[in-house]
Amino acid sequence: MPVGEAFKYIENSNTSFDLYMDDNKHPSPNGTYLIACVFYSMITGNSPIGLPRRFEGKNVDGKKIYYIITEPSAAQTAQEVAEFVTKDLR
Repeated sequence: MPVGEAFKYIENSNTSFDLYMDDNKHPSPNGTYLIACVFYSMITGNSPIGLPRRFEGKNVDGKKIYYIITEPSAAQTAQEVAEFVTKDLR
């Protein structure tokens, strides 16, 4: 999985896309979404372009909860970078 390549691409692009949490070790929600886009593309063989930017479920009481919410611009960037680093590998 070319996750490292995707992270390097973002790091070298001088964007305001936060890849890491404050500890600079663990992925941020944006970084996690980027990882998910790369995995989705590699596992399914499909483009990540157009994937939803938020995922929801229900808690034990049946109330709606969101597992991850990514800002539209960050989701678009993650999808485009994941597409770029995976398109020749699928």
